[in-house]
Amino acid sequence: ASDVFNSAQEVLHQVHVVEAAARGASDELEIPGGATPLMAAAHAGNVGAATQLIEQGAKVEAKDDSGYTALMYASNA
Repeated sequence: ASDVFNSAQEVLHQVHVVEAAARGASDELEIPGGATPLMAAAHAGNVGAATQLIEQGAKVEAKDDSGYTALMYASNA
């Protein structure tokens, strides 16, 4: 049960980071593992947030700690 709770907490954190970034917070906000709000939006399939982040200058070529880009996250959404 604790694994499910931890996973739910991580998803909730990612949602909050994406929402903050979409409201104009810095794309430099990072999710554990080096992911950016753009990566979280891409992984969630949130096209609106991803578009907004890109329009605000999100770094589309940024890589997380494992070397994954937002495009790679989107392909696994």
